[in-house]
Amino acid sequence: MLCASVSPWWVWIAIGSISRTALGGGRSIRQSEIVFELTTAAVVYCVLVAGVFLGLWLYYDRRDHRRFELERRKTVFHCIRCDALYTAPSGAELCKCPKCGYENARLRF
Repeated sequence: MLCASVSPWWVWIAIGSISRTALGGGRSIRQSEIVFELTTAAVVYCVLVAGVFLGLWLYYDRRDHRRFELERRKTVFHCIRCDALYTAPSGAELCKCPKCGYENARLRF
């Protein structure tokens, strides 16, 4: 026998749904219960998964673009003393040769 002061939580939920059914005269629907058809739920799930993948793709694409753009943008130099080709960060007009130390102007195409 259940004592009113020590009733478990599921008894109160059952009493609440019974009283709503009795008052409404129909099927009880809790406020947190949302009913979807299978097709609608599948479409919503696929759209959410596609959105997550699209967001991850855009994030990593932009991150990689920013990361490697500085490495890709280099100025090419040709040493006229030792005939070596070398690079320096973009925007440098003069740079010393890493082999012989001679300062060269950038190579223009």
